[in-house]
Amino acid sequence: MTSGRLIFNGRAALGDTLFLDYAPVVIEDNVTFSFRNTVVTSTHSLLDFKRVVAKPVIIERNAWITVNVTILGGVTIGHDSVIGAGSVVTKSIPPGVLAAGNPCRPIRDL
Repeated sequence: MTSGRLIFNGRAALGDTLFLDYAPVVIEDNVTFSFRNTVVTSTHSLLDFKRVVAKPVIIERNAWITVNVTILGGVTIGHDSVIGAGSVVTKSIPPGVLAAGNPCRPIRDL
């Protein structure tokens, strides 16, 4: 499912990923999503719940998003990085790392 703001810069494998893309989601070449992943670009303002705040997500080339990962708005996942199963990505991940956890953080260089 998508809201219509996906931007592809090459080929990608999406699995059954759910995109709630009220801001752009840029997916670069050779990105792979495994299964049960969610990308959410929007949230509500903590000061005014009626106000929706949306931030883009960028997933750079050759990234692998494994299983049951949630990626929140305002995040960039660096090229050649792997996001471990069950992670919640709340901040940007640098290139070339294995990152995992809740919140997701780099574990080691690849």
